[in-house]
Parts: sequence; structure tokens; C-alpha cells
Amino acid sequence: MEGIGCLSGKPVQLLVYWSSGLNMLQEQHLMDAIELGIQYSLPADNIRPTSPYNAFTNMSHFAVGMNSTKPISDPMNRTILKGDLHISVYNNIVFADQKNVSESQEEGVRELLREVEANPKLLREPDTVNRASWEIGRTLFGFLLLPEENLDVSMSLTSIGVDSLVSIEIRNWWRRTLGMDIMVLEVLNAGTIEGLGKKLIVLSSQKKYGIKGDGGDDTKESESAN
Repeated sequence: MEGIGCLSGKPVQLLVYWSSGLNMLQEQHLMDAIELGIQYSLPADNIRPTSPYNAFTNMSHFAVGMNSTKPISDPMNRTILKGDLHISVYNNIVFADQKNVSESQEEGVRELLREVEANPKLLREPDTVNRASWEIGRTLFGFLLLPEENLDVSMSLTSIGVDSLVSIEIRNWWRRTLGMDIMVLEVLNAGTIEGLGKKLIVLSSQKKYGIKGDGGDDTKESESAN
């Protein structure tokens, strides 16, 4: 359990488990499991095998948190059950779905970067910040399994569940997808989804395209004219 219990006050240990691919549960997961267990509880006579060919079955007996946050093929996945056939099949199904959703969500960011690559002056346009914020927000909502219809770029990062561990995943995604480095502290200090959008524009302007300033009239391109 991540949000409650003995691990809730041990961020270093949580980071170890997280980096190993262990799926950390929240309090609501436990409450949902208890509710399901009660709903599917059956009298003892109804859980005995009905024939020699049927195994013992009890719908109120189940496990939670068996999935991993990393693909089975990832060498950093050190979860105990990754060698189990059932867990492997489930993991492959989950990550196949996540990959399709993630690629769809990231396409908007990639399209924006392609447009900026062709015309870096777009970084000066106010609408570019809004668009970058929206696309980053879509990606964050995908990470956190939040409904996209509730997306508002003025939302604070903490209000949607971004903590230090999620910030590490954002940093990794930022490097992989955007091709730029960002520190975990920079992610947290951005404050809002729009803050991350502005951070993307600033980093793109200053580090990748050599445009100095904050998007005002004093911005200039340090392009080589010689």
C-alpha cells in the first residue's frame, strides 16, 4: 500500500519498489476489493466442486495489485510473479492497450514539435503555449488514468495526483518523447499543467532553437547568419 500504512512515510523505499515495477495500491483499491469480496460472497455449499472435473471456485477469493508497472520484457522489472504465465498474459494485454492509448495521446505533442521544427518562430505565439499545455495535459491524464473530459490546464499538478514518483515518470517521458532534459524538481515547481506547457516552450526556445527571452518583443533568434 502506498497511500496508507507503513510505507506511506518512507518515500525512499517506495521509490525502490516503484523502480522495480511493483504496482503500488492506494486506499481506494483496498476498499474496492473488500466491497467486491462482500458482493460475491457465497454460502459454503455453493463453492464445492459440482463434478470431479470442476475445481474449487470461490468468486469472493481474489488478489489485487498483481500487475506490474513495467513490461515483463523490461530488464528493470524485478517483480516476483513476472515468471507466472497468467501474470505474463495479463501484463501483455495491459501494456498493449496502454501503448495504443499512449501513442495516440503523444501524437499531438509530436505534431506540435514537427511544426516548431519547421518554423521555430511559432514558439513566440501565445497559442503555442496553450496547445503545448493541452497536449501535455492529455499525456498526464493518460498516465494517471483520469478522464480527459475533465482536463483543465489551470489544474495544479498535485490536484491530479502528481507527486515525486509520478514526476520521475514525467521526466522520463519528457526525455524520450520531447528529446530534452528536465529535472524532477522543475516538474514539481511548474505548479500547474499550463506551467509544464510554458516550461516546454522555454526549454525549446532556449536550448533547442536558440531563441532567447520569454516570448515577448525582446525575443530573438541566435541563428548563425555567417
